[in-house]
Amino acid sequence: MPENDDDKFLYAAEKLQDGRTVAEVRKLLIAKKGVPAEEAQSIVLNVYAAQKLQEGLKASEVRELLLAKKNVTPEEARAIVAEVRESLAEPDPVAPAGGNAMRGWGITLLVLGVGSFILPLMGLQFRLLNLFGQATPFLGGGLAVLGAVLVVVSLRPGGTPRR
Repeated sequence: MPENDDDKFLYAAEKLQDGRTVAEVRKLLIAKKGVPAEEAQSIVLNVYAAQKLQEGLKASEVRELLLAKKNVTPEEARAIVAEVRESLAEPDPVAPAGGNAMRGWGITLLVLGVGSFILPLMGLQFRLLNLFGQATPFLGGGLAVLGAVLVVVSLRPGGTPRR
């Protein structure tokens, strides 16, 4: 039954944490897990680099450690470190769900505000705004401005104003 790739990586990680060398773990992957030699080398070097980066070593230090191993070119070392750093990197923050609600309110207020100026030209007015009588144009202007501000703020990365 073919073994899951994650199992190979976990096996390599466990053996490296047990104090085995990269060469020993590579040989174990080949002998005990039946992994082809080149794939075993790749697995062990990726796991080794990930562990060293998690221990707090700088990328340049990890590259130097990889270069000290047999059969690792500078390009391979650079590629391994870049790949591992990318996989360990924190994901970009996602805009909070409130951004959509804020945008919805902003559009609603903007429509009410602009509509309060346009509808009287056709002899109509929103019932809610009509209750304010002579103050309706000022209220409409305020709603339009507030709606525009909410829409702009909701479109910012992160969905909240800067601090």
